[in-house]
Amino acid sequence: MSRFWRHMCMACALAIGLSSAMAQEDSWPRTLPVDGGLVTIYPPQVDSMDGDTMRYRAALAYRPTQDAEPIFGAGWFESKVDVDRTRRIVHPRDLKVVQTRFPEGTADLQAALVSALAAESPGWNLDFSLDRLEADLQTVAAEQRSLQKLNTAPPDILYRDHPALLVTLDGQAVLRTIEDSPYQAVINTPYPLIFDGRSYYLNVAKDVWYRAERATGPYRFEAQPPSAIAALVQPNAESAALEAPAESVTAANAPEIVVATRPSELIVTEGPAVFVPLVDDLLVLQNSDDDVFMHVGSQQFYIVLAGRWYHAKSLDGPWAYRAADELPPAFANIPPDSEQADALTHVAGTVEAEQAVLDAQVPQTAAVARGPADVD
Repeated sequence: MSRFWRHMCMACALAIGLSSAMAQEDSWPRTLPVDGGLVTIYPPQVDSMDGDTMRYRAALAYRPTQDAEPIFGAGWFESKVDVDRTRRIVHPRDLKVVQTRFPEGTADLQAALVSALAAESPGWNLDFSLDRLEADLQTVAAEQRSLQKLNTAPPDILYRDHPALLVTLDGQAVLRTIEDSPYQAVINTPYPLIFDGRSYYLNVAKDVWYRAERATGPYRFEAQPPSAIAALVQPNAESAALEAPAESVTAANAPEIVVATRPSELIVTEGPAVFVPLVDDLLVLQNSDDDVFMHVGSQQFYIVLAGRWYHAKSLDGPWAYRAADELPPAFANIPPDSEQADALTHVAGTVEAEQAVLDAQVPQTAAVARGPADVD
């Protein structure tokens, strides 16, 4: 049997199973036989209700055999609904498949689903509880309110045109006595930072130490830290300082230590910033590991951090938030095969951004063996 017809059979079973399962809320998930395998449909999740139109999604899993590893996917659906408030029943009708996502065969599966629904859905019983719909909509409303409160204030974005390393402290230094020693450790930083009563000794890489009079610096390269302090950094400790530097570090080439006690990001260039053309009206920073853009038309620098865009007139700031749907049009033209292609995920309206939204909405599922499972 051809792949298309296998997907057609699978699609019919999916659509029938979805409708049946929605009418039987106590039967989730439902596993249905299809030609050439089994399909599991997980509980639908309501995304929105606009007038009498309901939009929802469900995780799907296909197994060619009972013992095979599942191939996970997701479907997005839309229905008109009639509400019987006396019986507390919602009756969906005119079921439509809006989108599907599977690792392969997506185009065939989408076409098969649409065909199956057009032919079979008018006679299906899709009734389910109004209480469940209202609970789902309350969850959606709460998520939307939380998004409105999303903090878009920029972190401290710092710039250096020479080797530098950002060392973060979660607020002011917090000291704790190190067992069986006269020393104290700063516990709210990812790097070993040890205080001997007079100086702070910072270990940023294997055998690379700095010293300062205060936890926040300024730090100077220390070629020979006290042996007792160096011995406190154990070789098997889980520490960022254990990685060996790519080249020998000396006082002449030691990176500057930039200490931050607030959320911060550090942009470093090898010498003065050098920009090269990326697309029309958009340049990109060449001599840095950071993707920093210069929009020629507005003469503004742009950077994306944790999915949020910030812009400034200078690399030294001040930086301000810029919504993804307010970016200059040039950002949508970033080449998909360029080193900066990952930025497209955060540019509103691009295919990459739409795919990222769908991926984020895919219901998450996990199989847990009941016997040995231990939930903390």
